Amino acid sequence: MFGFLLGEALRDLRRAGPVAVSAILLITLSLAALGAFWLLSSNLSQAVARFRERVKVVVYLKHEPSTPEASALVARVRRMPGVATVRYVGKTEALGTLKRVLGKDAAVADLLSQNPLPA
Repeated sequence: MFGFLLGEALRDLRRAGPVAVSAILLITLSLAALGAFWLLSSNLSQAVARFRERVKVVVYLKHEPSTPEASALVARVRRMPGVATVRYVGKTEALGTLKRVLGKDAAVADLLSQNPLPA
């Protein structure tokens, strides 16, 4: 039965040659394009999801706030929608971090007359 069906299909393919080949080619190209768009969409969705997880916002203040002002500011930012963590880094802590990063060149930071880092 299967042999008969295959034989008929091949005979019809020979009879209607160019039309059958163009139909098969069109279906193949359509499926390939659909697969490519699906793959692109899937990869873009994953990339956007990873990007959203890594969003980091850094805010610099012109003047260092007092301790109560800093606490109020941190609390206000923490209440904003979509904020996972908040960390306030003052000028003194920022200078200490800079010295650790500079390592053996930390003496350069000691030459400064005042702390140039923002709050």
